[in-house]
Amino acid sequence: LVAVVMGMMTATFGGLTRDVICGEPSLALKKEIYATCTLLGASIYVALDAIGAPTAVAASAGFLAGFGLRACGIQLGFSLPGYKPRPGRDYD
Repeated sequence: LVAVVMGMMTATFGGLTRDVICGEPSLALKKEIYATCTLLGASIYVALDAIGAPTAVAASAGFLAGFGLRACGIQLGFSLPGYKPRPGRDYD
């Protein structure tokens, strides 16, 4: 569990740091499935490692799953529900 959470946090906050340094709006704070992809990749890696798969196989499968979900999200428009403020509290 710790490895999965740390994998997700490392990828998410690395991307957040990149966006802040570049002066771009952060992808992690939008409706995109950015953090979900990292969670999937880390979970697959840890699961395969736990059952004794070779490290290269586990890492490759985790990478491909995370990358594949992210690519599908971009191409097909997958997204998570966005924040809906209460009436009178409209945020842009």
